[in-house]
Amino acid sequence: MIAISACWTAAVPPPTAQTPQAIVDSGPDLSGSYWCSIDEDGYEYPKYPCVIKKVDGEFVLAKLSGSQRIRGLVKPNASDGFSFSGEMFCPDGDGQQELHGSFKPVRGGFRGKFREESLIVHMTFATASAFGG
Repeated sequence: MIAISACWTAAVPPPTAQTPQAIVDSGPDLSGSYWCSIDEDGYEYPKYPCVIKKVDGEFVLAKLSGSQRIRGLVKPNASDGFSFSGEMFCPDGDGQQELHGSFKPVRGGFRGKFREESLIVHMTFATASAFGG
């Protein structure tokens, strides 16, 4: 019997019904609901709700559920996508580590890579009411 346990997971799904397009002072408005999944060493974890919200003038990305979470500040790039500076953590307190990387547009969403980890986060857009409003 082999038991596999991992705390890190995240993926990003592309937009379906809503595509953040509004322009704000710092560039495109990334605010919205997303589905995120993490691809780690070839294993893709299930999709979980994620959100990007503008808080105190800055965009914040948070993976809202699952055993592996990410949260941090995102800044739109001048050309496309956005940078990420934050952390990956387990909600039960098992582990935490800094993450820095970038998300590039892909069909239906974004794909994120980080310099500290080989994992990939896939984000796809979700409808505005996907998580109950």
